[in-house]
Amino acid sequence: MPAYTNRLIYESSPYLLQHARNPVNWMPYGEEALALARSLGKPLFISIGYSACHWCHVMEHESFTDEAIAEVMNKEFVCVKVDREERPDIDAIYMQSVQMLGGRGGWPLNCFALPDGRPIWGGTYFRPDAFLELLNNVATLFHNRLSELEEQAEQLTENLRSSIIGVVQVDTSVLDSEVIQQALNGLSGNLDMREGGFKGSPKFPMPVVWQMLLKYDVLVPKEIYKQHINLTLTQMAFGGIYDHVGGGFARYSTDSKWKVPHFEKMLYDNAQLISLYSEAFKLDASSLFRDVIDETLEFINREMTAPGNGYYASLDADSEGHEGRFYIWEKVGWHSCLGEYAALMGKYFNLGGEGEWENGFSILLRKDTDENFAKRNFLSIAELKALVRASKRTLLAAREQRPRPATDTKIIASWNAMMVKAYSDAYAATCNPSYLDKAITGANFIIEKLMDDKGKIFHIYANGKAHIPGFLEDYAFAAEAMLALYQVTFDEQWLRRSLEFAEYALKHFTGEHPVLLHMAENSSHQLLINPVETIDGVIPSANAVMALTLFRLNRYFYRPDLENKALAMLAHLGASILKNPSSYAQWLSLALESEARGLLVVIYGREALAYRREMAKVYLPFVLLAGSESQSELPCFTGHYPDNKTYIYICTPDSCLMPLENIQEAIQQVKNYFKH
Repeated sequence: MPAYTNRLIYESSPYLLQHARNPVNWMPYGEEALALARSLGKPLFISIGYSACHWCHVMEHESFTDEAIAEVMNKEFVCVKVDREERPDIDAIYMQSVQMLGGRGGWPLNCFALPDGRPIWGGTYFRPDAFLELLNNVATLFHNRLSELEEQAEQLTENLRSSIIGVVQVDTSVLDSEVIQQALNGLSGNLDMREGGFKGSPKFPMPVVWQMLLKYDVLVPKEIYKQHINLTLTQMAFGGIYDHVGGGFARYSTDSKWKVPHFEKMLYDNAQLISLYSEAFKLDASSLFRDVIDETLEFINREMTAPGNGYYASLDADSEGHEGRFYIWEKVGWHSCLGEYAALMGKYFNLGGEGEWENGFSILLRKDTDENFAKRNFLSIAELKALVRASKRTLLAAREQRPRPATDTKIIASWNAMMVKAYSDAYAATCNPSYLDKAITGANFIIEKLMDDKGKIFHIYANGKAHIPGFLEDYAFAAEAMLALYQVTFDEQWLRRSLEFAEYALKHFTGEHPVLLHMAENSSHQLLINPVETIDGVIPSANAVMALTLFRLNRYFYRPDLENKALAMLAHLGASILKNPSSYAQWLSLALESEARGLLVVIYGREALAYRREMAKVYLPFVLLAGSESQSELPCFTGHYPDNKTYIYICTPDSCLMPLENIQEAIQQVKNYFKH
């Protein structure tokens, strides 16, 4: 029997279960923990992290399993553990509190609070000696200077509430192309034109920024942006951040050259990067980009897909007690796997060269194109590619025998929606029918397993059960995904689902803020504040994703109220967007779409799906597709009628051009429209 067991043993979150055997008397966040703190007159210690978080594991090993530290925690505090992926609302409140107190954000996030949950102090990772000292200091303050702590907590909580509303800085100039250009000129100074991404380290993949710049290049062609994005995607695909054996991307690179990853793999990163590489593949039919799409989706299918469908949240960075041990190679094991081809493939993947890391291990990476490598080694491209494919299969089989990193088996609605969009985008770019099948399967999983019969989405699916009311991110990304799926299927159920999710969010997430939507649903919110999230991180702002989807849905349903809402949300943040464009890239995508006066292409007739495939293969970011092989009741089909031919109607926001019958002619007309 284990020496210790706490209340987390009854939870389904793998992160919480990781702490269920700690000597700390952990409780999950909820009314029971708050009631206990009030009844005992103890402050709360709230520790927030997630399953794949390396430094969360370090702090658990160093401090939360230490009996002396646990004794102080149990005596002086009611200790609460939170999985930030389950409860992003709790995480947002205490993260903002720590930042307001002058600290840096990050995980693990450790916050001290009064018994009612109002924060008083916090930080991220603490060394054991510093943590023990902090625990004793906070306990002493609580016993001896409670009135001062209450005053501080009240002020901090009031600042949190004020930050929700903020100072309204409505700025409609964000819709002006010259103003946008000035803002993006400032952003270009931060682009790393040698290694890709933004200058400095660490380097995070930021698909939302690069997707916005790709769109901007259509309206205002600037070779610098296209070059930068191509460089970034190539360097990431060559770098150690990409898993050259098994496919998929790690969360970020700790250095400035994409070499040394923080080895955890997150579903949301890989979903967004699949979409980004799919868009880039439409512009440049690079075999490298196609390989990244296919290999990353193979990884998702092999390692992140649950039995019965749905996609897991993440893979841990650590295995065998070391970060990255699962992914790195040393020469003896390499040669035993690849035999006579080991030396050549060692050069290809820079084993012991550029890839050398520490203790004789190497991180696999590439430094050259297949064309150059093949030429230098007297191989044809076909010979090299066949050898690389065979070597990867051998290395993957050998790697599968190693102890695996832990998998966080939570199924998160918003991240699963991102995968539906990723598969839809990959299908549009490659026409691989299996990707379309996966997109449809993923959409059905959300509807069947993560929704009730009233249209309510749940945030988490675990152990065969959906729980935790959905957040704005779940509705926003689901609405976006269903719209993307409609455009590759022309199955109207997905378009109507997108509208249902958007309308639900508008009704149930509107609250104290006069324009923007809150993070939690009104009826389920029980915290100090209901956060309003607007800034893009590695995941785009849910408000921005919803706004862009509202803007697009108007074109299908003739609902100007949806477009007006989207533009009001955009204008409300206008000043912030123009001041810091890299943090508001999704909002800028909406501004660009409004500026572009994009097109709706309606394809009506027997060849609708075939014509759709042709048009979807072309990078046309300001074009929405609608189509039907027979009669449709959608408002966007009004005035268009099918007969024995297939007609293509190119529609501006004001009118439609004369219908065309030739899809290539239609594609050319669409391209010409954006050259004005």
